[in-house]
Amino acid sequence: MFGPFRLIPARQLLLRDGAPIRLGSRALTILAALVERRGELVTKDELMAIAWPRLFVHESNLKVNMANLRRSLGDAQKEPIYVATVYGRGYQFVASVAIEALRNAQRIDERAGAKSCPPRRARETVGRDEEIARMVAELRKQQFTCFYQYASASAPELNLPSLTERNDR
Repeated sequence: MFGPFRLIPARQLLLRDGAPIRLGSRALTILAALVERRGELVTKDELMAIAWPRLFVHESNLKVNMANLRRSLGDAQKEPIYVATVYGRGYQFVASVAIEALRNAQRIDERAGAKSCPPRRARETVGRDEEIARMVAELRKQQFTCFYQYASASAPELNLPSLTERNDR
């Protein structure tokens, strides 16, 4: 919690006095990263890698999301209450944060009656012996084998793709 806000990253949720704030998923991801590293400089590159993993995006995307985040928090760039800009380098979460993880974990345990669920057993694969044997044979004789899954009513039971193709190209 910070100010009137409560951030619940696992649910991609930001609340202000208990009411949800409409905020995009990237802005929420950026906020969660800043709050997690409160008091530290989080560089632009780090934030872009967190918000847009494995994608190349222009720095303007980060600026747009930061402006949206500040507007939602009622924060100002010149006199920040929550997020300060470290010009040319990145951003820093400057507000004090109260962590509620322990209290939330206790509430979850109370609701569940502190009962632990037994582990789920793996489902048996039925009726796919020939396909599995063919796949295993392909794997043993070839250095590189690709498996492709096709849509069928029985594919989910196998949990493995059932067509093989050697990639000689």
